[in-house]
Amino acid sequence: MMSAQNIVFEFGHRDDMAMRLALSNTAESAMAALGPLLGGFIAASLGYPAVFTAAVACEAIALVLLLTLVKEPRNRRPREPT
Repeated sequence: MMSAQNIVFEFGHRDDMAMRLALSNTAESAMAALGPLLGGFIAASLGYPAVFTAAVACEAIALVLLLTLVKEPRNRRPREPT
């Protein structure tokens, strides 16, 4: 959790940092609220093995997306000031 906000600083220009932080926090809070509800629904209707299978599948998909779609921001050339 400590690095979650710090990585947001690495993407984009300094002028829109507040918007990136707000969007990141909003998405994190929404998932923190919906995750337990969805997990409880899956556990109640399909059982605990389905919850763990869904969690592992989501983590695997997230890892593949991260490795293939997200470029390391520290390897970019700095932008010229405008």
